Amino acid sequence: MPCVYQHDFFVSYSHIPGVNLLSEFVAELVREIRYQRVGDRLDEPVYLDRQRLQPGFVWKSELSRALCHSRCMLAIYTDDYFSRDYCIREWDAMVTLETQRIGGTSRRMIIPILLRCANDQGEPALPARMRELQYEDFRSIVAPKQQFATIKTKNKVATLLRRIDDLKRRSKDPSVDCDSFEAFLVSTPQPAPAEAFGGSWG
Repeated sequence: MPCVYQHDFFVSYSHIPGVNLLSEFVAELVREIRYQRVGDRLDEPVYLDRQRLQPGFVWKSELSRALCHSRCMLAIYTDDYFSRDYCIREWDAMVTLETQRIGGTSRRMIIPILLRCANDQGEPALPARMRELQYEDFRSIVAPKQQFATIKTKNKVATLLRRIDDLKRRSKDPSVDCDSFEAFLVSTPQPAPAEAFGGSWG
């Protein structure tokens, strides 16, 4: 059976128990993507693993297949993102897939979404893994349900969808056996970010 894309976006995020902002943000982002994704769209444009909303989440091998069947990964960045083993596994797995699909180290298949990070009011202080990446800045979000109704936020989501259209041209099919793909790389928690990098999609 040929391997095909099933999702445009795999949403990777670090759940923080008791913090509603992150879960509300993810829910509103997914809803808006599904609303705006019209025309040539997959049946499930967004893959969101809701089990990590539960205490004691453990990264599972099924997520490898979901990653493989996704065109790209939205990494919802908060300062604790790279301290979570499952987030590192997802990041490393998508780096592996990107190398196999489009080559190079452009990281076009990883799209960071800044939600909360060090030096939140100015230039974000980001870890080394993210310094070369272009990100979309959502740090102004404090009330997701209200702010995702604004034109400014809707335009940011539209930018994400344009990135997907670019990836569709670069990688027409997964080109990897997703049924046997395993994100087995050993992950190591990363230190807190120490340097600032500024950049966003225009």
